[in-house]
Amino acid sequence: MKFAIIPNLNKKDAIDYSAVCAKMLFECGAEISFLSSCEKYVYSVDYTYKDNISSLIKESDTVIALGGDGTLIKIARICAKYNKPVLGINFGNLGFVTGLEPSQGEMLNKLVTGEYTTDRRSLLALELDINGKTETYNAVNDIVVSRGSCSRIIRLNVLLNGKKINSYSADGVIFCTPTGSTAYSLSAGGPVIDPKINCICMTPICPHSLFSRPVIFGSNSILNVEYENQNDSDIYITIDGQENICLQNVNRITVKMSDDHVDLIKLGNKDFYATLNDKLWKR
Repeated sequence: MKFAIIPNLNKKDAIDYSAVCAKMLFECGAEISFLSSCEKYVYSVDYTYKDNISSLIKESDTVIALGGDGTLIKIARICAKYNKPVLGINFGNLGFVTGLEPSQGEMLNKLVTGEYTTDRRSLLALELDINGKTETYNAVNDIVVSRGSCSRIIRLNVLLNGKKINSYSADGVIFCTPTGSTAYSLSAGGPVIDPKINCICMTPICPHSLFSRPVIFGSNSILNVEYENQNDSDIYITIDGQENICLQNVNRITVKMSDDHVDLIKLGNKDFYATLNDKLWKR
């Protein structure tokens, strides 16, 4: 069995633990691969090293991401492209979507024996029409349309299956998956959604209205966002809080459920609501 181990190189504890993780799995008979950027931190003649993260993940059976939720989400987008399951080991503050804490390292051998479950998570697809060309992106958590550096509201129209359903004067709108319902959307007043439900949640950000509330759309919904001035260089779209795209000259924004999914590995019997209780409700 081939494992790709990807630590967040900005977290020393994650780097150190990746060496422990690799040694444990190798002794169980697994093949271990790292990115070449990890070679100076975790070197062994028994491991292989790849220059490209897509090749690393594509050529592996299972991926292990060491870091916080952001690290896992970034890697999960690539895992979804190649249909590879991923385990997140938490070295962040919250670790809501990671499947293992560092103190539970003795459970790693279950990855080799197959004694684990996977939690399938839906993704969102973003399509941007830019001068007649379509660019497509996937999001694990959310897609956010918002103002940039200027402190002012923007005016957005939202269409469902080609028909306008509402206009918003707000800081922006968040489109999220059930996985992302516990992230930015929750902070903006959105609901917590069980990840087993296939849907899209739209949450306005600081709407200039007493009656603007989050809306949940079915899995077959196709949503479009129109904004007042397409030449405005201060409106951005953000994917999973990690990738920003200026919407100047973007002719059409489409959000829908992606055909891809990501399988998050879970070790142990902890379910979504137990995680909610430990990570959010007790905070």
